[in-house]
Amino acid sequence: MYDSDYLNFLQTLLTPERLARFDEVLEHRTRFVTVVLENLYHSHNASACLRSCDAFGIQDAYLIENRYDFRASPQIDLGSSRWLTLHRYRDSDTRTEDCLADLKRQGFQIVATALSDHACTPANLPLSQKTAIVIGGEKDGVSQTVLEQADAVLTIPMYGFVQSLNVSVACAVCLQTIVERVRQERDDWQLTESEKQELRELWMDRSARRQHRRIIEQYWKDAAKKMGPLGFEPRTNGL
Repeated sequence: MYDSDYLNFLQTLLTPERLARFDEVLEHRTRFVTVVLENLYHSHNASACLRSCDAFGIQDAYLIENRYDFRASPQIDLGSSRWLTLHRYRDSDTRTEDCLADLKRQGFQIVATALSDHACTPANLPLSQKTAIVIGGEKDGVSQTVLEQADAVLTIPMYGFVQSLNVSVACAVCLQTIVERVRQERDDWQLTESEKQELRELWMDRSARRQHRRIIEQYWKDAAKKMGPLGFEPRTNGL
């Protein structure tokens, strides 16, 4: 993904402790479970959900922006989305359909969070295949499209007067139980070595750029000069 010389350069900008932390987190990352946020209105709710994804080791999150654009809330997000792989659906009139189709092509079962007499709970949801948990907007929940295409419905058992939780709280409750079950019940929940390496390189680049952007820009200027008159365009991953 990245030039070996550039990776060696990045290692001179990052502490051994930082590099070791990347490896530690990568050992606990999973792509067996993912979260889909469909049309969340409040940025702090979406940001809190992404923070939970990072906390529980979820690498990928899918953002369906039908009416509302996602913008991270720094005070809530705390930079957690920087370490996630975000898939955003906002450039067509069939965003939800496109997202669900992509997930099904990857082998995910679609699990809609909603109230239902026939719903599963986080404790008994079948985990025989990769699982995408779809969380809907604060007011209306998941769309009819999601309900029609869902392979299962997920609800959190509650015993008080209220029948719902805050969106971000519900996300965290579901993930805590489901991810723990996946880690105990599945042998294929971890990233592959190539996935780990790709993320490690990306995290190194992102982390270094936050603290040493000018130094990195100078590195690429110097590299371009060495390449001669044909020039050289480094990969920056849009950062």
